[in-house]
Amino acid sequence: MELLKFVEQNNLEEFKNNLDMDSIEEVDNNKNTILHHCVEMDKYDFVDALLYNGADPNVKNREGNTPLHIAGQKNYGKIMELLLEFGGDLEIKNNHQRTAVNLAIASKATSVLKVIENSGADYDGLGAGFEKINHHRRLEDF
Repeated sequence: MELLKFVEQNNLEEFKNNLDMDSIEEVDNNKNTILHHCVEMDKYDFVDALLYNGADPNVKNREGNTPLHIAGQKNYGKIMELLLEFGGDLEIKNNHQRTAVNLAIASKATSVLKVIENSGADYDGLGAGFEKINHHRRLEDF
């Protein structure tokens, strides 16, 4: 995965200069694409460049996780918002039958849950999970 070195060096210019569909669709041993890696590393500008150039926000890795699953679990709200703007599907389940929202709720990823709630996404169960997380946060404030 040649593009990964540019991500690790935080070299967005070289990253963009070397972007093509082959590199965007390339997978590692765990079937992670460069988009999975950029989301994992919280590299917003790289994620944006990938999506703008045709990366699929719904591509699954070996575990069945999409970039949305990773953003949900890591509480990367800005990246989640970007993935949703480019057609990310919140109802895709991984190999454990869990959605990105399920992982966000389990991880108490409040910024991601707020993004999802504000996106107008029609996701059953989000309200209850979101309220549970907000209630838990209010209790922690005392």
